[in-house]
Amino acid sequence: MSPALLSLAVCALAAAPLDDAPATELRYRGTLVQVGQDADNAAKTFTVYALVRKANEQRELVFLVEERGGGGWAWPERFGRVQLDQESAPQGKERIRLLHTHDGVQYPLELVPPLFEFAGKLEEGSTWIDGKLEYEVVGKAKRQGHDCWQVEASTNFGRNRTLWVESGTGLVVEAKQRVFMGQGDRFDLSLELESVKPLDDDQVQRVNKPVATLLKLQQDLKRKADTTRPELNDEQLKTTLAALDAVAKESAETPFADFAADITRDAREQAQRAGDVGELAKSFVGKPAPKFELQALTGQPLDPAERAGKVVLLHFWKYHDDPLTEPYGQVGYIEFLKSQMERRKLPVVVYGVAVDPRLGDDATRTATVRQVHKLIEFMNLSYPIAADEGTLLRKFGDPRRVGANLPLWMVIGADGTVLHYHAGFYDIKPDEGLKQLEAAILEAVRKQRGK
Repeated sequence: MSPALLSLAVCALAAAPLDDAPATELRYRGTLVQVGQDADNAAKTFTVYALVRKANEQRELVFLVEERGGGGWAWPERFGRVQLDQESAPQGKERIRLLHTHDGVQYPLELVPPLFEFAGKLEEGSTWIDGKLEYEVVGKAKRQGHDCWQVEASTNFGRNRTLWVESGTGLVVEAKQRVFMGQGDRFDLSLELESVKPLDDDQVQRVNKPVATLLKLQQDLKRKADTTRPELNDEQLKTTLAALDAVAKESAETPFADFAADITRDAREQAQRAGDVGELAKSFVGKPAPKFELQALTGQPLDPAERAGKVVLLHFWKYHDDPLTEPYGQVGYIEFLKSQMERRKLPVVVYGVAVDPRLGDDATRTATVRQVHKLIEFMNLSYPIAADEGTLLRKFGDPRRVGANLPLWMVIGADGTVLHYHAGFYDIKPDEGLKQLEAAILEAVRKQRGK
């Protein structure tokens, strides 16, 4: 559809106030472009589907984000709900956001809500302050055939965003934001209304079914706020698999059909990986550990006598991050666990194993070791770190060959038997730490002592 025809369609559909329909579908498209780059070569493009509907005598907005380029949220974070008051201001902490990866770092980027938060303040010359933003209504303007108020929002560093908000409805027709990532790299974030579609009662009933199921699934997952990792833990994966049939059936021929397919594909792939890792673990747990030697970062061997007759924890990870980003391989929890074991005088020794193929090449080893030391110093680690170009990890069953990720955690009993094998990050509660790993180590100590 041409821009002119699109503008006419949007104008005609949005002519009536949003409250006149049982629900209204809004669709937006947007771009994220680094300043100085060609606009046709956007760092990210995205779409936003928003359903404005009434719930318990109040309005709420259900949203779904689709991102292309520069990473993005996992499916549980692409979908959500924003509660609206009478002035359409979002309540609570829920926001519509992108997740963009720039120079190896993930940045959550909050989008302007489709319904302007301060519609009641829109009048000529009006100004107000909300947090660090100072708003000013600078006048009226036509945007895509809509009669809009032009609103500028500024911080102490200058103009932060410009919005064009439809008079009477508070509908955001266009928005432009400035965002900064990395070492002050500036990006322009643009959002543009693509379509407005009022729904009748039958259409609302049809779309409400998948919304209810998806919201319940999201709630049942109990994902921590700002979770950026796509991996589900065992319980979350079980919950998702159980909901797949209902999600797919109810989402068919609705705007959530593609989203349901994404959920199904991801859940089945994760289930397959979990099964493969489980089989890999079975091939080691309960059996003698492979004979191994550990080499320090200096190239010298670590004395095997230090681990003789003790429970051994091996933690395979890259042991460097550039830039340093959480969860840092969860090594901080290992350091705490080590100190607890030492305080209790338990016969346990911990080894970190830095896995990087560059450690096997004399031309790149020195620079790689320097990166490992950077993490050691940053996290103030006291347990020894061994170097491995990949040979040792392969001997212990590299989970990456079945599609899983490091870290790999292995607990070896004092008698040399593998007692615990875990690939990936542990699901951690801050007040519990590495509870599952700690339990495995304590069980190994009890076996050693014959208790």
